[in-house]
Amino acid sequence: MTSVAWKKVRLLFIGSVAFLVIIFFVIKNPLIIYTVQSKIDNFNSKYFANISTDKIEFKGLGTISFKNLLLNIFNDTICKIDTISVQVDPFLAIFGKIKVKELLLKNASIKFQKLDTLNTFQMLFRKKQSVQTDTVENNYISYRKRANIFFNIFFNLLPEKADIQNIELKYLKNNDLTLKIKIPFAEIKKSILKLPIFIIDKKNMQILNFASFINFEELNMQVKCVSHYKPNSYFPGFSDIKLKAHFDTANFSIFYNELNNSVVLNGIGEINNILVYQPSFSFTEVDFDKLKMQYRVLIKDCSIELDSSTYILVNKIKVRPYVSYSSCLEKKLKIRL
Repeated sequence: MTSVAWKKVRLLFIGSVAFLVIIFFVIKNPLIIYTVQSKIDNFNSKYFANISTDKIEFKGLGTISFKNLLLNIFNDTICKIDTISVQVDPFLAIFGKIKVKELLLKNASIKFQKLDTLNTFQMLFRKKQSVQTDTVENNYISYRKRANIFFNIFFNLLPEKADIQNIELKYLKNNDLTLKIKIPFAEIKKSILKLPIFIIDKKNMQILNFASFINFEELNMQVKCVSHYKPNSYFPGFSDIKLKAHFDTANFSIFYNELNNSVVLNGIGEINNILVYQPSFSFTEVDFDKLKMQYRVLIKDCSIELDSSTYILVNKIKVRPYVSYSSCLEKKLKIRL
């Protein structure tokens, strides 16, 4: 091949690559926005909950932003986010796989409401078409599926870096505000999550400061929590039963796994300077300097079990509690010490 012909081949190759790059940058915005919108439409078609947004934008190589993102159930807004910006891998996003690198979120309001005939939290997971079998119509919500959804979102979609500001959660019972949770900020850097949580009812407030190290590959996390409270206050949300449940510091771990159609949670924990009081169970306040534990929780479709390998060590006394709750056919609670 002559030098002139070789130059033509090189120019043709470079021109073809440049043309493909230009085409990619021209179509990537509408293509990725279409992919995201199709995911939203697919969710809306399957569940009673409905997601909507005023505007979807794709900026740079992989940043998707939403303005006024809403989650509604039966025309009742249960979640509103003013601004959310997510940086993802654009090549994976084209094929429908979302890998979050960075998250920026401002001003989120979430409302959970329990009425006599409706629970908005349950409706989040309820599909429009119930599952049919030969003899039984299953309308229950699988605990295992709930747990899998939560932990898959937590470990797979939790960003490598995050800056979150001003989250407020409200729990209402028959339109009466029962509990409010405020998170003024949350940040993730180098697999470390930090956030303060304010738990508030009409008369009481407790502040929990969390710092967590998250291992995304091995699906586990180590958590440290420091609590601030007024000594004579009740735990927020439980004033009506006069429950006091306070501690100074807590350290615990959570290991997530799936085994034999069950979600398995293992871990160890230590809680310091615990105070517990509830007049139906004790005449006076009960104090513990330190409590250690090792636990194993099995979450199945319609049951949750704290199995007998769990133990709690208090003042050199080891207790092996067994707790099982089942909601299949009828609700059953078993407790054995």
